[in-house]
Amino acid sequence: MICIVAPLGCERDSRNVDLPVKEMVASFGSARLETKEDVQRVVTNAALSERAIVFVNVDWAIMEPQRTRFAQFVINYHRKHPDDSVLFHYVDCTPVTNGYAPLRSLAGWRDLQKAAGTALIHGYGEIVWMHNGRVLHVEGILNFETTEDLIEKTRTLMPPKNRG
Repeated sequence: MICIVAPLGCERDSRNVDLPVKEMVASFGSARLETKEDVQRVVTNAALSERAIVFVNVDWAIMEPQRTRFAQFVINYHRKHPDDSVLFHYVDCTPVTNGYAPLRSLAGWRDLQKAAGTALIHGYGEIVWMHNGRVLHVEGILNFETTEDLIEKTRTLMPPKNRG
């Protein structure tokens, strides 16, 4: 299963802005991956995108706050920048938690891990920013106080092409 999170295509009642977030979080349950090969396919798909953001989920961690923050981030990003070409990917990495091989194989991963001096994934709902398949940054989503902070980090790491 490949899971790409796309912007919502219909207008919602502005009085209930939490509804799209709840719907997206609920949909993450169907994005469960069963095998290492499934995970590899989703990670490869993300790496083929020019500009991608990957949310790393693992079922053994308490992830409700992280999944909710990710859904808020996706929705708020697309509301603020509807024409931006960033693709969001939700990846259930539960089948590969012993080493995260599909992620470790990405260009730039080993350099970032060496610089960090520790593993990049800890089961805290990490976000992986990539440009043309190269990992730019990895950080826990709850390290950001607001989705606006996540949007700012994204725009800093991956400025849009048409930025003047």
